[in-house]
Amino acid sequence: MKTLAQLRQMAVEYFPHLKNDLVPMLMAWCRSKDEDLSALLQPLSLAAFAKALEPFLKHTTDADRALLLECIGTPAGEPATGFHLLVTICAHPEHRVHRALVTIGLDCTALSKQTIQRPTTTFASVGLAVDEDSHSSLLRYGRFGDTTPNSYNYNETIAHNPLLSDKT
Repeated sequence: MKTLAQLRQMAVEYFPHLKNDLVPMLMAWCRSKDEDLSALLQPLSLAAFAKALEPFLKHTTDADRALLLECIGTPAGEPATGFHLLVTICAHPEHRVHRALVTIGLDCTALSKQTIQRPTTTFASVGLAVDEDSHSSLLRYGRFGDTTPNSYNYNETIAHNPLLSDKT
């Protein structure tokens, strides 16, 4: 899924003469023929999506900027994506882009219920080997517990040290 930063860069490339805002970002995403966008818009076509956005391309509004800023602040701990942008648009039925997309048949309710499918990344999938018998460095050097060979046991240390032992 394209991030907003990637969409912004695409908008600069596709529309260098326009202000980099909500509609140019959506249009650039559409013109890139992105498969993620096609899947999100099903059964709508990218051509219908572009045609619905075309009248708004050269006329940005404060509402566009506010919607974009809201989208940037929406996801917690992850970069905002095109999916987040569409969901934010769907959450604002008063916005002109929302009305245009609903007019051509976009089901905002269904889109809002979708979730982004994230690939599950494991250490093995990126080529890192994990030794099942290894312990964390804290356990390995005796910081927590007596389960490792190098663990520190205060009573045992006193018993074996003649200077600390009461058995003298």
